Amino acid sequence: MTAPSTFAHQTPSASAPTPPLHEKALLNMLDNMEELTTLYKQELDAIELRDMQKFSSLQPEKDRLVKNCEARMGEIATQSVQLKSVSPALKERVMNAETTLRELALKSQRACKIRAESMKRVQHRLLEAARYAIGSNQTHYNSDGRTDNSRNRPVATAFNEAI
Repeated sequence: MTAPSTFAHQTPSASAPTPPLHEKALLNMLDNMEELTTLYKQELDAIELRDMQKFSSLQPEKDRLVKNCEARMGEIATQSVQLKSVSPALKERVMNAETTLRELALKSQRACKIRAESMKRVQHRLLEAARYAIGSNQTHYNSDGRTDNSRNRPVATAFNEAI
């Protein structure tokens, strides 16, 4: 029986050299953008399925990821000189991720706007129906403060012979 290799227990990141800080910042932002892309896809699915509970539950995570992305952009902006030495493949990955993210954000924004306008129309119709219902069944009070039930009593169209 041979002894197990010591290399079998190493993780790929342990054997790979650590990237420079400016590349690490870009890779962190790229990971963040990919998470945000996944979240936008989930959000669009929730909107399409009209699952507002799911949509609402995604918002805190979306806010966190957007704030992280902004913080990472701040880190990257401080290292603009070193970014010129980043590999073209990494630059392309970041640009593709940014384009995808921008498209998904615009789709989400349009879908949210359409849903909001729809909700406003429904609310307007409900309010109009409620106003109409209140106006047509309005209770009238007489000078004594009692309801005027005479409107609801049947009106005689002929005299009763017993009178």
